[in-house]
Amino acid sequence: MRRRFVFLRELLTADGSVFVHLDNNMVFQIKIIMDEIFGSKNFRGFITRKKCSNKNYTKNTFGNISDYILFYSKTDAYKWHRPVEIWSDEKIDKEYPYIDDATGRRYKKVPIHAPGVRNGKTGKPWKGMLPPPGKHWQYTPNKLTELDNNGAIYWSANGNPRRKVFLDGR
Repeated sequence: MRRRFVFLRELLTADGSVFVHLDNNMVFQIKIIMDEIFGSKNFRGFITRKKCSNKNYTKNTFGNISDYILFYSKTDAYKWHRPVEIWSDEKIDKEYPYIDDATGRRYKKVPIHAPGVRNGKTGKPWKGMLPPPGKHWQYTPNKLTELDNNGAIYWSANGNPRRKVFLDGR
C-alpha cells in the first residue's frame, strides 16, 4: 500500500486531494502510512460512514456498523467543494412549508428562544413578554424588534412569536 500511496501522491496536482475508504480492520494502520507520505499536517478529515443499522451486533462486542474515509490533501492549497444536497420540490415544500404574504418567499418557523436562563438583555421582556420558563431570547429585544419590523417574525393566533427562516437565506 505504501508504494501505491507514494505513486498516488506524485500523480496529484498541488491542489489535489485523496479520499481513502476503509473498514475498521485497516483504517489506523493506513492512517499511519498516509501521515508519513502526505504529512500529518495534510490530514483534513476522518469521515465516518454508517453502513448498516445498529442492530448489527454480537453477544460480546459492538456491531461493525461503520466504514471510514481518510481525507488528505497534497498541500495547503487544496480545493474544497462543500457537499451540497440538491433538494427536490417535495423536500423544499416539506422543510419550508409557508409562503410569506408580503414577499411570496418560502419560510419555516423556528423558536426565538433557547435553553438556559440569562440575566442580560436576552433574559429581559420583549413586547411585554418573557421567554418561556428556563429559556432566554436568542436575540436582544432590540434585534427582535428589528426582525419584527422587517417581517421576519411570525405571530401565532395566541401571540406566540417565531422567527421566519427564509429558504433563499435573505
